[in-house]
Amino acid sequence: MLSGPFRSFIILFLTALTLHADEHDRLKVGEQPDSRIVVPTNQILEPAGTQAVFPGRPVDLAFADGGKTLVSASEDKTALVWDIADAAGGKPRLLPLTAERAERLWQELRDSREAVASLAAQKLARAPARAVPLIRARVRPVDGALIARLVPRLDAEDFKTRDAAYKGLAELGRFAEGSLRRALAKKPGLEVHRRLEELLARGETEEPASVHRQALRAVEVLAMVGTAEARKALEALAAGDPAAELTLRARAALAR
Repeated sequence: MLSGPFRSFIILFLTALTLHADEHDRLKVGEQPDSRIVVPTNQILEPAGTQAVFPGRPVDLAFADGGKTLVSASEDKTALVWDIADAAGGKPRLLPLTAERAERLWQELRDSREAVASLAAQKLARAPARAVPLIRARVRPVDGALIARLVPRLDAEDFKTRDAAYKGLAELGRFAEGSLRRALAKKPGLEVHRRLEELLARGETEEPASVHRQALRAVEVLAMVGTAEARKALEALAAGDPAAELTLRARAALAR
């Protein structure tokens, strides 16, 4: 049995992330130069923290001493005692990201698979110097004043005015959903009712839905970062259209 101080070991598991076929086909099974591990089931294991080597397959874990110690038991009846006092309550290590890698993670925030997007968000949060400026440049507050001007114009007598209003709201996609539903609840005329329903339906299609997903997940990244700059970005988003989900999410993040 091995026991004693093993500092800085807090996360003992690996997160599995399925790769696209064209990527994992080029990788050999086993440990990679960047510490990732490719397994025969077409998955890649990416360390979420410091890796720990067990003498046998771990079968049980238990925390002790108020979370300062972790005991792991292996199938070969060996037990390890991990001293994690230094790591408990600490912040994750910063992750160095190239601009290219940060862009790839940013695109993964749009993924419909929650596991992929969640892992991307966690990595971006560990690189605040890259993540916060990127989010501030890509995610803007929802312009409530613009929506308030466009919605009434859907009922304008002039076709060009109606068409311009429709296209302007369509460009906003899911970000205008809250205000559109409020307008619909006021029981407008038949023609405006039809246009509002069309706009809401368009917002549910994949492209606008994924852009909206990406923005909401960006709010979570800012909340995880928690720096003064991240809070400023959240405050800017929280000042947007009060009916927009993006605005509500940003306000909720600030209130935590």
